[in-house]
Amino acid sequence: MRRVMMICLIINGLMTQAQTTDQTVGGDRPVYNDISGTPLFYTAWKDGIIRFSSGRVANQFKLKFDCVQNQVMLQFEGRTFSSESSVKEFVMFPKGFKVKDSVLFRKGFPATGKATSATFFQVLAQGNYTLLLLHIKNITEDAQYASKVINRQFSDELAYYIFKDGVMLQLPTERSSMSSMFPGKEEIVREFIANKQLRFRDPGDYQLLVEYVNSL
Repeated sequence: MRRVMMICLIINGLMTQAQTTDQTVGGDRPVYNDISGTPLFYTAWKDGIIRFSSGRVANQFKLKFDCVQNQVMLQFEGRTFSSESSVKEFVMFPKGFKVKDSVLFRKGFPATGKATSATFFQVLAQGNYTLLLLHIKNITEDAQYASKVINRQFSDELAYYIFKDGVMLQLPTERSSMSSMFPGKEEIVREFIANKQLRFRDPGDYQLLVEYVNSL
């Protein structure tokens, strides 16, 4: 419920400003020949809201997000545009403008691992700790030696981070190591993980933990 309220406040703020837009540019989307799978977060165009670095907001576009190119693509009246680097954050709605199902992406965080300050992260929770999810699309190859054919496909990799006091820390996938990421709250975190039987195999477990820590 807290996440729905938080996203609702963000979206309401965006919608009240969504009368002006920054410049977008036309251009062909990247072509991925002979690679199965998709580089996109959603394969279909989705309703969305964009906030530019200037503070201007637009909600008249349909959106796609290319995870490989880290690029937001826009569609308006059948025409497709690529966004400029001035996009600060955007919200995608997989089922119309419904807050509950919305997905928020934001950039401007410190460079870390495979990400730069221009990389968009999905924002899963906000508060004392901001929980971020980096969607990585790797290209894997499967060589068929008998036919000398190499099959290439996109594979998904997820990396979770917490952002606090200007520092990015990648969260572990092992539950036994998770409590050490929250200094001073180790015992409380261990108990919460055990009581909720968190396995950290999907975003929901990470989100539940960080929202709990933020509530303390």
